Amino acid sequence: MSVAPRDLSPLLRWFRKSLLGREFKNSLRFQDLVSTRSPPPPSLPDGSSHKLFSNYYYTRDGRRMARPPVVLLEDAKRKAITAGVKENTESKGITSKKVGQIMPGRPYEWQESSQGASSL
Repeated sequence: MSVAPRDLSPLLRWFRKSLLGREFKNSLRFQDLVSTRSPPPPSLPDGSSHKLFSNYYYTRDGRRMARPPVVLLEDAKRKAITAGVKENTESKGITSKKVGQIMPGRPYEWQESSQGASSL
């Protein structure tokens, strides 16, 4: 160590130790006690995934497993869900009915008073 870290005098250090009942652990960081910011990289042995070709993670990649959807029924008649209609009857009238403008209910029509807003 080039420079001693800052601490108390020996008398105050003894007093602090007697009051704490244990050895004081200084939480300050000094340059000589801290490792460098750029330690050398570790020397690890090569594993199964260090190579680029025949890497088993390549086969487990989800992006390469994605495929376009498979068409199961092509040019088949689509069945419509019909509530309360038997399966034998034709449900063409239910599915081909056009829906007009949907309104939640009858709107309230405001009537203007003849006196205007000044009578409030």
